[in-house]
Amino acid sequence: MPPDRLHKPVLMVIRGEREHVVIHSDDSISRIDAATLQRVSEPATPLPCEVTCGVHLGDSIVLCWVDRQHRIARMSAMPRGSWRAGIGRDSLRLALNENRVEDTHPADAIWSHELSAEPLAMASVDGDLVFCTLERGMYRVTARSEEVWRAALPDWPLAWPGAREDIIETMRQVDEIIWVFTDTCGFAAISAEDGTILDIGRLPVTGALSMVRHDARNGWLIVVDDERLLCLDAELRVVSEQALRRPINDAMAVGDGWAWTGWRLDGSTGPDRVAVEHSEIGVALFSRRDAIWALRNDGDWHRHPTPVASLHSSEEE
Repeated sequence: MPPDRLHKPVLMVIRGEREHVVIHSDDSISRIDAATLQRVSEPATPLPCEVTCGVHLGDSIVLCWVDRQHRIARMSAMPRGSWRAGIGRDSLRLALNENRVEDTHPADAIWSHELSAEPLAMASVDGDLVFCTLERGMYRVTARSEEVWRAALPDWPLAWPGAREDIIETMRQVDEIIWVFTDTCGFAAISAEDGTILDIGRLPVTGALSMVRHDARNGWLIVVDDERLLCLDAELRVVSEQALRRPINDAMAVGDGWAWTGWRLDGSTGPDRVAVEHSEIGVALFSRRDAIWALRNDGDWHRHPTPVASLHSSEEE
C-alpha cells in the first residue's frame, strides 16, 4: 500500500533519521515517519514566509526562512513535536515597520536569529550545524547556537572569462571533510574541525550544477543543467553520464547504482537501469521495505520502477 496522501502540494523535503519534514507550497509544514512514510502531523504554519533550507540537528530541526520583499533572513531551531501557528505575512510586515523584531520569531523556537545575509546551504556535522551565507562566510555552531568556528568562503577562480563569482549550491559531509559545491561546478574540501580549506578546484564538467548526492559505495552523483546526470568516483572523475532531457529533482543510492525522479520521469543507473515516464513531478525518493516510493509535487505517491531486489541488496551491505 502506498503512504498516505499529503493533500497539499509539496515543494521540498528535509530528511531526518526518525522523521522527514515536508515543506508545502503554501509555506505550511508537515512531518512524515521515516520508516513507514505515514503522516505524523497535520500541516502547520509556524513561519510567516518561505523556507529555503533546513537540517535535522539532534532533537530539533533548524530552518532558514526568507522574505526577499522585506530583505530579511532568519534561522530558527524548532523542537520535535507539534508547532503552533506563527504570525502571518501581514503581521510580519507590521512588526518590521514598527521595529518589533522580537515579534517576528516563531513562538516555539528553541532559538532564533536574524541573519545579515541569506543562508545558501547547511549540513549537520557530528551534532553541530555548519552553514554558509551569501558573500559572508562559513560557520559551525553547536545545537545551542554556540559558535565553534567561522571561516571565509573559498575563493574560486572564475569559471570562464567574464563569469560571475561562484555561489555555493550545496554541501555534504564525508568523514571529517565538508565538501562544498557551487552553481558553476566549483568544489572545495573543508576541514570539519576548524574550517581550513584542504582542496579547491572545479569538477571536470561545465554547466549549472543543481544537485549533488554522495554514497560510500557508489561515489558521487551530480546533476548539471537540471537534466544531465553524471556519476563520479571518489576522486571526482566522471564515470558515466546520462542525458535525460528533463529536470531531475532527487536521487538515492540503490545497490550498485542510483535511483532518481524528476519531471514526469523516473529511472535508475547501474545494472538495473530503467527509465519510466509518468504524469506527475517527482520531488523526493524514500526507501521502504516493500519498495522505493516517490513523493510527488501534488502530495501523492507512486512506486518507483527500481526493482525491490536492488533495494534489499543495498540495505544488506
